[in-house]
Amino acid sequence: MEVILSVQGVALVGVVMAITSLVKLYIDSKWSPLVALVFGIAGAYLIPSVVMFGSTLLGGIVVGLTAGGLYSGSKSLLNK
Repeated sequence: MEVILSVQGVALVGVVMAITSLVKLYIDSKWSPLVALVFGIAGAYLIPSVVMFGSTLLGGIVVGLTAGGLYSGSKSLLNK
């Protein structure tokens, strides 16, 4: 869980939000939560850490869901 509680993890949320906003210019916005999740997981593996694979994966999922907005993202995906 080191990725979630670290400064890099918090900064990664902002980076994933920015990347997701840029990607929304080219794709339908209903897919933005999935894009945020993918970039969150990918970004978690780019942060150097000594935690295990499962913890890094969970940290990436949390970062992606935080950046994409779990509730509003799933709501927009299901409504369209």
